[in-house]
Amino acid sequence: DRIGHRRVVLGSLAVMGAASFAGSFATGGVGLLICRFLEGVGFLGVVIAAPSLIAGEVRAGDRAVGFGIWGSYHPAGGTLVLVMAPLVMALWGWRGLWQVTGLLSLAFIILVVRARPRPPDHGAHPRAGLLANVARTVGSRGPWLPALSFGFYTMQFTALMGWLPTYLVENRGVSTGTAGLLTALVIAVNVPGAVLGGVLLRRGFGHGVLVGLTSMVMAVMAVLIFSPAMPDGVRYAACVGLSFFGGIIPASLLAAAPLVAPSSRQLGTTNGLIVQGSNIGNVLGPPLLAAVTTMRGRWEDSLWMFLVFAVLNIGLSFALRREEARRKGTSLPGR
Repeated sequence: DRIGHRRVVLGSLAVMGAASFAGSFATGGVGLLICRFLEGVGFLGVVIAAPSLIAGEVRAGDRAVGFGIWGSYHPAGGTLVLVMAPLVMALWGWRGLWQVTGLLSLAFIILVVRARPRPPDHGAHPRAGLLANVARTVGSRGPWLPALSFGFYTMQFTALMGWLPTYLVENRGVSTGTAGLLTALVIAVNVPGAVLGGVLLRRGFGHGVLVGLTSMVMAVMAVLIFSPAMPDGVRYAACVGLSFFGGIIPASLLAAAPLVAPSSRQLGTTNGLIVQGSNIGNVLGPPLLAAVTTMRGRWEDSLWMFLVFAVLNIGLSFALRREEARRKGTSLPGR
C-alpha cells in the first residue's frame, strides 16, 4: 500500500527467482533454509499485492470471477508440482527443480512488465504510515472475519491433502506413485471450484452466504470421507467433492478484501491479514490432524476436527453477512 502494488509484485518475483537459484547451489541445510525463507518472503509479496493489480485490470462486473481465478493459485501450483516435480527431478535432480522454479519467477517479471498493469484506483502512497496502516487494519473487525475463515478452511483442506496419500499407501496398499496422482486429482478439482465461486459472486450470491453453504457441504463430505462403512469409491469421491466445493471459499474470501478493508488505502494490508490466516491454517492443519489421530488411535476419529472447523466457519459466515450488510447499508440479503 505504501510503495505500490506493481513494484511489490516485481520485486517479490525477483526475490523468489534469486532465492531459488541460490538455493540450488546450497551445500548444507542452513543455506537451504535461508533461501527457502527468502522464497517465502517473495511469495507473500506476490500473493498480497497481486489482487490489487487484478482489480485494476478487470471490469468491475467481472472482478469476482477474476478473484475466483486468482483464488486457485494454491491448488493449481500444488497440482503442477505433484505432477511435474518428479519428471524434472528425474532429468536434473532437486537442484534442477529449484532452478526451473527460479526461471519461472523471473519469466513472470517479464510478463508483468510487458502487461503494464494499471495501479489500483486508490494510488500507491497513502498518507498514513506503515504502522498506522497495520494498526487500523488489525484494529478493525471486518478484516479478521475472512482471515479467520480462511484459516479454518485451510486447516481442513491442507490436512486432507496431507492425510490422503499416507492413508492410501499405509491403509489401502496403493503405490506411492498412484497415491500421488490420486491426491493431485483431488487438489486439481479445487481450481474449477474457485472459478465457480467467482461466477456465483458475480451472479449475486453474498460472500458470507457462499462461505456458510460451502462449509455445510464440506462437513457432509467429511462425514463420508471418515466413515469406515462407506466403500472406498464413495470416500474418494467425497474427497473430490470436499476439494471442489471447498474451492468456493478462497474465491469468496479473497474477493471480500475490498469490502471489509477499513478503506481502500488498507487494501494490501487487509489482503496480507487474509493470506496470513490461510498460512496459519496450512501450518496447523496437518500436525493437528496427526495429533488427533495419535491420541485417538484411528484416522476415522479425525472427523471431529473437520466438523469443528466447518461449524466455526458457518458461524463466521453469519458475521461476514452482517459485515456485508453494514458496509452496503442494506438489510441482510437472501442471496
